[in-house]
Amino acid sequence: MAGEVQKIAKMLGDESAEKRHAAAVVLGELKAKGPEVYKGLRGLLTSEIPALEAAGARALERIGAKKALPDLFPLLTSRDRGVQSAATAAILSCGEAVVTPVQKRYEDAGADEKRALDTILAELGGKDAYGTLLDGLLLDPDHAREAALKARHHLKDASATERRSYRSQIEKFIKRKDTQAQPHSLAAAVKILAYLEDTK
Repeated sequence: MAGEVQKIAKMLGDESAEKRHAAAVVLGELKAKGPEVYKGLRGLLTSEIPALEAAGARALERIGAKKALPDLFPLLTSRDRGVQSAATAAILSCGEAVVTPVQKRYEDAGADEKRALDTILAELGGKDAYGTLLDGLLLDPDHAREAALKARHHLKDASATERRSYRSQIEKFIKRKDTQAQPHSLAAAVKILAYLEDTK
């Protein structure tokens, strides 16, 4: 089987885009691993061919995408919706392990990428992810409004325990001096608090 995987992995460098695409699909289905597999799939992510970028991201979602995060993040702002969606799913597949890389990426990201990262943080949930999402409310008013809406989407499916934890985080965020100093941040945080629909 290992020999077959190596043969397929070699196809990821073929001149034919069709063969590279087919190889990515098969390797993803097999959940094949190995240095040559990761190298080939990461090569697809930087191919600048949307169909190959999406195929590479989808394969990594199944195989393990953590090693490929540096190549996946730029695809979040692709002009192709399919590429954006595949990259988002691949990054989300890393679970909570992706929070720290997202935090680091957030520091230098442009406005479009920050919005995409907010989506990832909202979908991930959890204390660390939500804390980073709340920090994003301190950015410009437009960004704060969008981040609040993404938070709302996630809160719909949150458990009672998660809601209590989020309420505590948001209440602390509202009391911060930097939040109080920016009306748009305060307004967005209050909206999220309302989305929790907690009578307290």
